[in-house]
Amino acid sequence: MVASVDSVSSPVYTSTVANAGSPQVQTPQQDVPASGVGTSAEKVTISPAATIQLGQDQTIQGGKLINQTDQTYAKQQELLNKMSNQLQGILKQFPPYGAEDPQRVAYLREFSGLKKEIEALQVPKDPQAEQGLPKDLSVAGQGGLPVLPTLSGTSASDQQVAAAAVQVQSAYDQVTAHRQALAQSVQTALGGNAYASQVNRLS
Repeated sequence: MVASVDSVSSPVYTSTVANAGSPQVQTPQQDVPASGVGTSAEKVTISPAATIQLGQDQTIQGGKLINQTDQTYAKQQELLNKMSNQLQGILKQFPPYGAEDPQRVAYLREFSGLKKEIEALQVPKDPQAEQGLPKDLSVAGQGGLPVLPTLSGTSASDQQVAAAAVQVQSAYDQVTAHRQALAQSVQTALGGNAYASQVNRLS
């Protein structure tokens, strides 16, 4: 299908009319305005090849967006798993660490560093790239992570650490659900289940 746009200036092919009594001739006019003094605006046609190329470019950008989104979810899972490990290192210690025990403080500082890292990690958003996706394929879960707790390296209580562990696990489950939903959407739109199966194995 050929798409058409109205233009007053274009380097692509335009239609010109010969002198009265002569047949109409299609001549390539480059760098010549389609309208100007003594002429009227004409309809410029985008060639089928250009239309196809535009669609291909959008599809490529859409595919990149899907890959970037999945990679972001994977990185979020990795960071949340590390954050959970820091908290479990405290909770599973018996007898419990003292409030100022160097190892306990190190766990909490590492937790805080990972929290800053994951908060700086944004799920990509690109409405233009999304136009190149199949109509049944949606990029889910772009609302961001829930707020993660802040824990002081020397004053956080064991109860606060335990509550933070629950929040981190909830965030991990949410990211996993987003990633699986993305895989399912790809499977539905494109067919096959290899991508979805791979994501489920990694989650």
